[in-house]
Amino acid sequence: MDDKTKRSIIIFEIIILILASIITGNILFTKYSGQKNSMISETVDPISVDIESILSDETASNQIAFVAKTNDQNKPLTYQWEFGDGCTSNDQNPIHTFKKTGIYQTRLTVSDSSGNTGSDIITINIEETAPVEAKIGVNTWSGFEPLIVYFYGNTNNDPANVSYYWEFGPKNRMIVPMSNYQYSRGSFRRYFNNRQKCQYDSYEQNPIIVFCYEGLYWAKLTVTDENVNTYTDMVWIQLYDIDIHTTALNNIFSNNNT
Repeated sequence: MDDKTKRSIIIFEIIILILASIITGNILFTKYSGQKNSMISETVDPISVDIESILSDETASNQIAFVAKTNDQNKPLTYQWEFGDGCTSNDQNPIHTFKKTGIYQTRLTVSDSSGNTGSDIITINIEETAPVEAKIGVNTWSGFEPLIVYFYGNTNNDPANVSYYWEFGPKNRMIVPMSNYQYSRGSFRRYFNNRQKCQYDSYEQNPIIVFCYEGLYWAKLTVTDENVNTYTDMVWIQLYDIDIHTTALNNIFSNNNT
């Protein structure tokens, strides 16, 4: 068999394989070197598909926003998402909430108008997150009247994503914010008889409050997050009568001088 005949046979085989590839949807790669030839057949997805995922809401780590990316220009495209938890979507860029913790294999299949398809799979790890907490901090738990208390509103969430609401009581007692406090020695009782100065709540994160008379007081903090979930904490403040303290000191000094 001469070289011309061999080349004709090789060309004929190539044509047959190309026709077969069109029918089966396979893409064929051909290598030819000298008088030897090899045909390498490999099935690939005609559409290149990539999935990107981001947290849709930083305060809810189980809510994921998915973004589909493809190089296919044959419109329209159809999208089939399988999130791995039994839920599906046909949106191009869906937002999905995983209801349970666990590891999920999320698959996207994209099809074009020519019948070509492509797919991609990513792994989503949904971990359990700690709930938002409200925690009160104070500079002191007790003291003599009048007592200035620095309150600190603490939370394990981003402070920019929550609101604070304080309540103070009992509401039949003299409680004033530091901004209304004008104390001079020996005159605070007369000043604090003016109930117009009282204030029993605050929207500050770290309010400063003056408790005016002896007794047991309470402070309650309510923290509200972006999803309108609320969390509370409560503390007690004990005030002692300054007159009793002064009398006791005077007796001590008197006994020491005798």
